[in-house]
Amino acid sequence: MTIAELPELNLPRLGHRDEPARPLLCCAWAAPTAHRVATERFRRGYIIVPQRGAYWIRAAQRSWLVLPGQALWIPPATAHELFSPAAVSAQLLFIDPLHCAALPPACVVLQTSPWLVGLLLRCAGHGNDYPAEGPAARIAQVLLDEFARLPRVSLLLPASRDLRLARAMARLIERPRASVGLVRIAQDCGASARTLARLFQAETGMTFTQWKTRLLLLEALARMARGVSVTEVAVDLGYRSTSSFVYMFRRNLGVPPGRYRQVGETRGLGGAG
Repeated sequence: MTIAELPELNLPRLGHRDEPARPLLCCAWAAPTAHRVATERFRRGYIIVPQRGAYWIRAAQRSWLVLPGQALWIPPATAHELFSPAAVSAQLLFIDPLHCAALPPACVVLQTSPWLVGLLLRCAGHGNDYPAEGPAARIAQVLLDEFARLPRVSLLLPASRDLRLARAMARLIERPRASVGLVRIAQDCGASARTLARLFQAETGMTFTQWKTRLLLLEALARMARGVSVTEVAVDLGYRSTSSFVYMFRRNLGVPPGRYRQVGETRGLGGAG
């Protein structure tokens, strides 16, 4: 099956509503299986915040793979398409063009926080027919202010439109482990290890090991941002010892985990996609 043959779903039409008095409209979105959303161009800008699974998104001749703990900002009137090779759930925010000036002029991946996601869920609970003045309007304004301040994710994961490789990536995202090798992933996805190795290089410009390492770094940074200790992160991600995790982290980002968290830097691997 190719991506074009995946079941097609339509996103809510909130992105076309012309209501400047309601600058932010939001809703929950879920799909129980692999699916795609055909090329779309909304009047409003919008933000996708995955909560389970990941989305492959293509816009402005670039591709992004957006994970839980991240958000993708798509400016108004930007053509885009997306798909997921597995079940996914997300929160969607649609922002009126008159209120997008503080947000970036191009598509970017942003780093979210549990606090922000909680505020988003509270906003969604008010519905999208809220009055221009009141609690819902104030929460909407706070969300707009906070999204404008979110840091950009510097460690972007290159995506692929090849469904075989997308499924392999989804397996790794579902349970990121340092010990999982290409042969195991290939067995789970019904493709040969040689085929997947070739696809990783051709589709992402990275080897399987390089791509998996970047995923582990993203997972580690997200967990550290929630206050998880370096030792716990190392164990959760399947490293044989804390020292082996610290070595991997320092080799890729130039500083040990504790130092990275202390200075809050976002240097190291540049954006890819």
